[in-house]
Order: sequence, then structure tokens, then C-alpha cells
Amino acid sequence: MATCAKFWVSMLVIKCVAGKDIPVGLLLPYDANYSYSMTQVKPAVQMAIAKVNEEKLASLNLTIKLVARDSQRSEVHGPLAAIDIYRSVYLFLGPVYGYSIAPVSRYAAYWNIPVITAGALETSFSEKSEYKTLTRVGLQYSEAATVFKHILIKYNWTNVALIYHGNPEGTPRSVCYMLMWPMLEMIIEYTGKPDVAFKRKFDENTEFNATKLLVEASLSARIIFLCASPDSMRKLMLSAHSLGYTNGEYVFFSIDLFGRKNDLARPWYDATKSLAENDRTKKAFKSVLSITLKKPNNQQYIQFSKEVKEKAKEEFPNVQYAEEEVNYFVGAFHDAVLLYAMALNKTLEVNGSLLNGLEVTHRMWNVSFNGVTGEVNIDDNGDRSTDYSLLGYNPSTDMFDTVGYYLGNKKKYQ
Repeated sequence: MATCAKFWVSMLVIKCVAGKDIPVGLLLPYDANYSYSMTQVKPAVQMAIAKVNEEKLASLNLTIKLVARDSQRSEVHGPLAAIDIYRSVYLFLGPVYGYSIAPVSRYAAYWNIPVITAGALETSFSEKSEYKTLTRVGLQYSEAATVFKHILIKYNWTNVALIYHGNPEGTPRSVCYMLMWPMLEMIIEYTGKPDVAFKRKFDENTEFNATKLLVEASLSARIIFLCASPDSMRKLMLSAHSLGYTNGEYVFFSIDLFGRKNDLARPWYDATKSLAENDRTKKAFKSVLSITLKKPNNQQYIQFSKEVKEKAKEEFPNVQYAEEEVNYFVGAFHDAVLLYAMALNKTLEVNGSLLNGLEVTHRMWNVSFNGVTGEVNIDDNGDRSTDYSLLGYNPSTDMFDTVGYYLGNKKKYQ
């Protein structure tokens, strides 16, 4: 490897790449209420950096260094954090929040700096003419809609109802709204009809009439897609049970992409309710099929989760993890570092410049590798192809188990 001889000077930026550190900016909120908080993700990123520094970059005399900044899950503070460090970093990891990463990604394209995130889930981020240096290692809402399209095709369903939680006007759109919008477009395209049979938004933070929603939906469709919090889902399904809609005439789909393991296994269970009440809710949920991310279920991920938690205690002794295994965002950001290290190697193999963010970005596209989250497939648009699980009630285990898969890389439901 040649000694450091290449300099890039722009807006008082001087970066030297060979035999030097490679600073990487991590832009996430420190607020532990978010599943992609700095307290949960940073330890995993540090583990990945240590791994690639030793196994991939030492021979190149390069070392990735982490620069962490609080994005505050804000459309103001996230971009400001990026502006604060862009003169020195070679990569941004994050943000996740759509209103934060949109301006960061636009600026990064101008600065010629790669961006990798497990966020940017909204459909608009697939437009790489605008987000030229953005690579997404997580799911996309549009792909989740494609999962339902394959299910509709498989069973030849055309009349569909959508019932979902939406935030009040003038506030950020809910996750359910973001999911339902591409689903709405997909259904219209698939059926050739100008609209779906029925769609209703409700605000679960206020009192809502679940019975009225379901009765109105039943006049138009027998296939009903629901997207709401666990508490609202229980309310909706109890109402469906009382109406006699859980006797097999209707099929209910629940969308819970980021659900916790225990909640997904027993979506009817509420610790504040009596045994009789939970049993009644369980009967209602026997008519529900749930779509969620296909999560790693192997010893490697269990061990990875254990090591992440141990490392987290060093810097964040008060951090709390909701379940035994770390969440989807933690693993995805870990694998983002592996992807970046691969791109650095490929760029240098062809005597490319690590200062050319667009070149490095494109070397992360149209590739596959094994990470802690399983097989990572990045398509030629810089977006990950994600696998999903379809869960349903299994009387043998008295839990929700997998009844089908959607393989994102193969675009196939089985």
C-alpha cells in the first residue's frame, strides 16, 4: 500500500487516507426510549469496528474510529450534528428518523460522504437520484407492502380493508400510516381498482369505537389488515370476537414489524388482565395472522446479544434491554460496519480513492454477505432485501409460530 500521498481540499477539509484513521460519524439519539438509541446501538457498532480493524483493515494500515453525536431524533439537531463533523468523517452511520436523515442524506451527497442506516424506511428514500450516497441496511415500508401483495396473489384475494392508527393532523405521521400508504398503492395496482374496498384511520391515543370500525369494514371486505399498538390490537380483536367475526368468515392480518419476541409469541396477553380475560382475547387472536421481520434465531445471535449487553454496561450502566436478544436495529448497524469495511477493501483493491464517497457507496451495492442478522443482500439500488415471517396460532405450543416466509432476495412467499 502506498504511503499517504493524496489530499482532498474542499471547504477547509483535509483528509489523508493511507496509514491514517478513518473517522466514522454515528448519528443517533441518546434517549433510551428509542429502540435505535445510542445506548443500545453504539456498543454493537464498536464491536464491529474492533472486528474489522483487526481482521480487514490492519493489513491496509487503516483504522476506523468512531465519532458519536446525539441526533435527538430531530429534523433540526440531526442535520446540525452532521454539519458539526462532516469535515473530518468518511462515513455517516444513521440517523434513523426519516425527518432527520432526509436532510443529512442530501447534504452527504453534496459532501460526497457515504451514509448507511437501518432507518430511512419511507418509500421516498429509494430515489437515489436525490439520495446518491445512501445505503439502507434495514427494511423498507414498500417491501413490507410487497409481502402482502404476494399473500393476496397466493389466495386470490381482492377486496381488502385497512384499519390503522394515525397521528392527528399537523403531527409526524405514524409508523402505521407509513406502512399503509405503500400498501394502499400496491393493492390498487394489483386489483386494478381505483381504491381499496375500505380504509379507516383512527387515533389510538384517544377513545375510538372499535366495533363501528369493524362493522363498517365488514360491509366491504372479509380480509382486514390492522396496524396498531398491542393494546389497540387487543381492543379491536375483542370487538371482532364479540361481533362473531372470528369464526372463520374473516381473516385478520396484524402488522407488527418490530414486535418483541414475547409479544409476538402471545399477542393476546396482557399482564394487567385476569386469566379469564386473557383466555377470551386468545380465542379472538386465533383468527389473526401476523407479519413481522424474520429475526435471527441461532446461537450466534444469542451470543452476539450477550456480548453487546456486556459492552453496553461499560459506558451505559443503566441501559435496559427489553428482552434477551438485542433488537433489529442493533444487529443491522453492526452489519453496516462490516459492509463499509468490505467497500473500503474493494475500493483500494482497484486503486480507487476512499475520498470518493460515491465510489465507495456503489461498492456497497449489489453485494451479499453473512452478518449477525443473517444473510445481508444489498440490491443494485443500495437497499437491503429483507425476509419476513408470517405468524399464526399453533394449538400445539399455545403460541404464535411461523406458518410462512417471505424471502426478500428471491421476492417469493413460501
